[in-house]
Amino acid sequence: MVQCVLHYLPKVELVTELNQTVNYEKVFELIKQRMAAPTPLLETIAMELCYSIMAKFSKVEQVYVHIEKRSPPIPAFSGSVSVSFQLARD
Repeated sequence: MVQCVLHYLPKVELVTELNQTVNYEKVFELIKQRMAAPTPLLETIAMELCYSIMAKFSKVEQVYVHIEKRSPPIPAFSGSVSVSFQLARD
């Protein structure tokens, strides 16, 4: 499971058009493509997603990614493991 939270400040008082905001469909596609690539560490994926989102979406001021892996292949372990990473523009 991937949770992604984007923070941005609109340039208008009321957002009424897609070009005034972040296109979440494109963000979803970026996440979907990255998640399709096998990677040993959740940390790597979370960090790469944050950096990619910040690079591709200039309106985003801050991004938070949380990835949870349910039933990881850990002997005698029941439950899930997760990592989070947050990145903000300077």
